[in-house]
Amino acid sequence: MHVKLTFSDEARAMIQRHKTLGERIARAAARAVIDTAIAIRGYISEDLLSGEVLNVRTGSLRKSIDHEIVTDPDRITGEVVVREGPASKYAGIQEEGGTIVPKNAKALAVPLPAALTARGVLKGKYNAANLRELDLVLIKNKKSGKALLAEVVEGRRKNRLRYLFVLKPSVTIEGQHYMAKGFLLMESMLPSELRRNLSAIAEVA
Repeated sequence: MHVKLTFSDEARAMIQRHKTLGERIARAAARAVIDTAIAIRGYISEDLLSGEVLNVRTGSLRKSIDHEIVTDPDRITGEVVVREGPASKYAGIQEEGGTIVPKNAKALAVPLPAALTARGVLKGKYNAANLRELDLVLIKNKKSGKALLAEVVEGRRKNRLRYLFVLKPSVTIEGQHYMAKGFLLMESMLPSELRRNLSAIAEVA
């Protein structure tokens, strides 16, 4: 996601004719783009990804939101991006939505509440690395037709089953559009930031 401010031919000519004033205008424009990108990065990570759109689980996606500024002779580009890391694997599908299908298995193991922490994170005991070491039981629910994975929990009188995963051929995730919502604010914020910075130049001039 990015916002781009491009100088017109007239603006470039004015900057060349009035070097001192032109440079101040260029710096003011750059400052407006930088301030806007920083503000939108904060809005996405501290608001949209902190409960307004998505709840915090591990915090990886929230921490991966960053901004970049690229300055060329005739344009200034501010970008709000998702940095490469653990969160980048699922950032796109959380934004746009889509369907997840298994790559090397017949079904996806979707965690049930018993396998999750209070924040909705998969408990370490049940992650992919440890799952193979557990003696899980495959249960077919006759009423719903669902296939479930459960572990046997020993009790004083009799054992019981703790249902951990439901097996599904695919999972569809609805897009949350957290970046797009940030971009809408960026579009409205940049002009006001630009006017504010240019007004400061006019007061000094």
